[in-house]
Amino acid sequence: FAIDGTYNPITQKDFIGVTKVNGNLFGSWIFLFDVYAGSVGLPEINNFLDDVNEAGKIESINNMYILPKSLVDSIGTTEYEKSASIGVYKFKLLNNSDSVVSIANPIDKTKSFSDYIPKNNKCFVYPYNYLLVSNNIGNQNILKYENFKNDTFLLELELAISIGVSGRLIPRDYKNIDYNYDESIPLAKYPTCSWASDAFTNWLTSNAVNIGSQIVGIGSSAITGNVGTVASNIAGLIGNFYSANLLPSIQGGQNTGDVNFSARKNTFFVRHMRCKTEYLKIIDDYFTRFGYSINRVKIPNITGRKRWNYVEIGESEDIGNGSVPTLFMETINSACRKGVTIWHNHDDIGNFNLDNGII
Repeated sequence: FAIDGTYNPITQKDFIGVTKVNGNLFGSWIFLFDVYAGSVGLPEINNFLDDVNEAGKIESINNMYILPKSLVDSIGTTEYEKSASIGVYKFKLLNNSDSVVSIANPIDKTKSFSDYIPKNNKCFVYPYNYLLVSNNIGNQNILKYENFKNDTFLLELELAISIGVSGRLIPRDYKNIDYNYDESIPLAKYPTCSWASDAFTNWLTSNAVNIGSQIVGIGSSAITGNVGTVASNIAGLIGNFYSANLLPSIQGGQNTGDVNFSARKNTFFVRHMRCKTEYLKIIDDYFTRFGYSINRVKIPNITGRKRWNYVEIGESEDIGNGSVPTLFMETINSACRKGVTIWHNHDDIGNFNLDNGII
């Protein structure tokens, strides 16, 4: 718990000057009180306030707010003890610091599933497998594993002292950017406390300072209409994974910073997300049967898998040329425009249960 004010009961003098914390200048002292089990530091704070009031300096107190302990510990403090008329109290003062506090959190990519082992690597990338980061007040961000440089990557928390605390979680080495601030997510506001004649907290409350940023949800799509083949249905399902809304349907920020703190949820939640196993099996089998959609100008790959390759070219494209009668060449090209399975072994023809992994 932090109280900032211009009167220091240790020196018994009003503060004249500035201190530097996280590179920012403060025109007052920042008194810190530890949270103790059962009492949350209330006796210490009450004794401090009484001491300041006895000195006739209660108006010197500007703000009272809450800070995460990891932020305070990272900056460092000096501890003081003083006797007051109603008891002894201890408090700490922050040391000078020139930069924000950074706390790195290593995260591992999800490269396997406990209940199913996909045969196709594409099942391990977005939108079938990804990371969801939330600050619990309506801000969420999807991070794609394939955009990180290494299998173990960092989400770095930056924190700075301010009323309500200033913080953000930043992906490192994401999209080839060391600190990808454009993909960061803000920390929810920590509560501002009140005391007698505290007009500042009233202003904060009336102006809803802890309102979160807005995010717009996109309604999930459903597969509808008459589809000619089972493969088309599954292809539609795969397409819907891209077009469907992967975030909750939240229509705006939520003014829940204070209840977040009371519920001990004023932090970031990092969730490893994947599609349901039953859908994952369907999609994986589809990739095994038909391969991946390339959408590139290139020579078709007819030998990239163990047992068979599926080839489908554009409606106006040709796959064959040379000294073949025109009628038969058109038959070959027409088959490839519709999609054709090329088997590598005559004995395997039609057996789609075989292992058809990438080679």
